[in-house]
Amino acid sequence: CYCPRHAMSYALSSADLTYFTRGIARSQAECIAQVCINNLGLASGFGDCSSLVEPGAFEAVSLAAWYYRDPSLTWVMQNQMPQACGLRTFTYPIPYDLTVQPEVPTQWNGMSVFPIYRQTLPRGSKTFVYDPPESAGPQWFNKIVFREGWNPDDQYLLLDGAGKFTAVEGYPSGPAGHMHSDVNSIINFTAEGRMWLVDHTYSARGIQDHSALYIARDGIVSYPQHEAKLQEAADGGAVAMSRSLFEGFSGADWERAVFWRPGRPFVVLDRAIAHEPGHYVARCSFRGLGEHEFTAGRLRLTQADRYCDIVPDAQARS
Repeated sequence: CYCPRHAMSYALSSADLTYFTRGIARSQAECIAQVCINNLGLASGFGDCSSLVEPGAFEAVSLAAWYYRDPSLTWVMQNQMPQACGLRTFTYPIPYDLTVQPEVPTQWNGMSVFPIYRQTLPRGSKTFVYDPPESAGPQWFNKIVFREGWNPDDQYLLLDGAGKFTAVEGYPSGPAGHMHSDVNSIINFTAEGRMWLVDHTYSARGIQDHSALYIARDGIVSYPQHEAKLQEAADGGAVAMSRSLFEGFSGADWERAVFWRPGRPFVVLDRAIAHEPGHYVARCSFRGLGEHEFTAGRLRLTQADRYCDIVPDAQARS
C-alpha cells in the first residue's frame, strides 16, 4: 500500500493528477481494500507484514475515496479502520468528504480473482502507465479472495498465487515479489469475528511456515521459483471454487482446489502428482491462531467462546 499512497500524495501535492485521471489510483485502492484488509479491519498479512494494524492501507484508500467521491471506498475507510489506525510518528492525511453517502461494497462479495499484470514500467522505460492494465495471462493470478460479506462474523479467505517472481517461460519478469515461498498458500481466514489462519511472520519465509503443502522427495525439498497457475475458477453465487497448479515441487506437481458455499465450511483439496521416482512425503500445514486441541479426527482452535475446526479426511494423520 505504501507505493500507491506515495504516488497519490505526490499527484495531489504536484497538481499532476495523471495517477488519478487514468484510473490507476482507483484500481490500486480497490485491490488494497479487498486483498490487504480482512473482515476485522486488520492487515491480512502475506508473511512480510508483521503488523495487524496497518495505517498505510487506509491512508491509500482514503485518498482515492476522496478524489473519486467513491461510496464503496468511503465505506471501507470509515467502517473497517480500527480506532488505533493512523497513530504513527508521521501521520499522513486521511481526508473525508462528508457529502458522500457510504455504501457497503456488496459488488465485491463472493470470489474475486486478482490477475498478475504485465510490469507497468520496465527498467529504463518512460512509457506512461494506463488503466485498465494488461493481464500477463489468464493462468497467472496474484490473489483470490473469498468474501461472504463485510460483517466481522462473515467468512473471509485469502489464497496466494504470487511468491518469488522470476523469469520463467511466458511469465513477466520483475520488478515484483516479496521473496516468500508461499505460492498456493492460504494467507488469511476470518469468521465468527475472529482471525483463525494467519501469515504475519516476516522472518519465516519457507513453504513449511505457511498454510500450504510441503513436499519432500527422498528427504530433499526442492522448491522452484515458479508461480501457481490458475486452472479454473467459477463463482455461481451459491457455490464458488478455484483450482490452481504449482509445478515441479520436489519432483511433483501440487494442485490445490478450494470449494466454498458462503456461510458453510471451506473444503480444501490438495493433490500431489509425482513425476519422478522416489520416496515422497507430503505434509499439509495450517498456521492457526488460538488455543489448540487435537480431538478425534480434527484440530480445534478456540478463542474465548468461539472455535474453528480443521478436519482432515480419513487418509491423513494429524
